[in-house]
Amino acid sequence: MDDQIIVSIESGSRDTLRRMKKPVSLPKARKTLEMMSKKGFDDLSSNFVIGMPGDTWEDIRESFDWVEKQVDDGLLDYVTLTRNNTEEHGANTHQH
Repeated sequence: MDDQIIVSIESGSRDTLRRMKKPVSLPKARKTLEMMSKKGFDDLSSNFVIGMPGDTWEDIRESFDWVEKQVDDGLLDYVTLTRNNTEEHGANTHQH
């Protein structure tokens, strides 16, 4: 398929997701990405926000590690990383 799907995960840190009041389960998100990949969606993308209020360096590292694992496993093809409250908001992207 040539369809791009953007999955709104926004963080790979459970603590950050909790502070964002975003009801995302990272294990469920992973299973969803796996299912979509098996169904033939070959262009899966997601946006992640770095530096939310209350984030620690550990939260940021956890988020990067989660994203890297999904990219390395071929589950995410395009990732946008945005820094919260900056002029560059939306300017940092990585394509696998």
